[in-house]
Amino acid sequence: MRYNSHIRYAFLVCASMFMLVGCNFIASSYKRKADDLLPVKKESPRYCIMGKGVVSEQMMLKYLLEHNRRVSLRKAAYIVRTYVWESAYEGINHDVAFIQMCHETGFLHFKGDVSPVQNNFCGLGTLGDSDVGFFFPDIRTGIRAHIQHLKAYASSQDLTNRCVDPRFALIKRNSANSIFELTGKWAVDKNYGDSLKKKLDTLIDMENAFRQQKQNLNNAHNAAKQATP
Repeated sequence: MRYNSHIRYAFLVCASMFMLVGCNFIASSYKRKADDLLPVKKESPRYCIMGKGVVSEQMMLKYLLEHNRRVSLRKAAYIVRTYVWESAYEGINHDVAFIQMCHETGFLHFKGDVSPVQNNFCGLGTLGDSDVGFFFPDIRTGIRAHIQHLKAYASSQDLTNRCVDPRFALIKRNSANSIFELTGKWAVDKNYGDSLKKKLDTLIDMENAFRQQKQNLNNAHNAAKQATP
């Protein structure tokens, strides 16, 4: 009898997980269609520069490594963690700051005017025509300068940490509250905000999908426990 109970339990676990995965696949298909019809509005908090990010360090790292397999895991993890920390100090949305870094550096490939040794992760000080921009002594200082430059655009509040952004005082404060308002200010590219949006949407969708998968597994586990004789 005890042996049969174990078989029944295993069967119920497999059946529950199969049903949940199947339902999730169908729901995800409909959700993708719905998302195509009802895109996230540009006024959404996810596009605001000031605020709190929602993407985990693990997902940010996964996203970065998917686009750059040459960067060392240790360096990539440190950059991700530092973006989260430095953003928190200044009240910046770390999702936005991280995605802008990915966009500006080509996912740390640095194929533009800026080189990796500059620790310049946002093209700060570059004006085109092979102008390489500013150099920073280490990764953390470079990331801090990036975060402070974003705060210069998106807020009128004072900095929490000592200013390391060479151009902070030159920015019109509180003049760009979202990624779309950076167009024509941070970069002349008229599609700059939309390019950031595309990457940001992908990153947040990855995070949401992971959370949903985790919830489905928890639901399956709980359903199996309740069905245990």
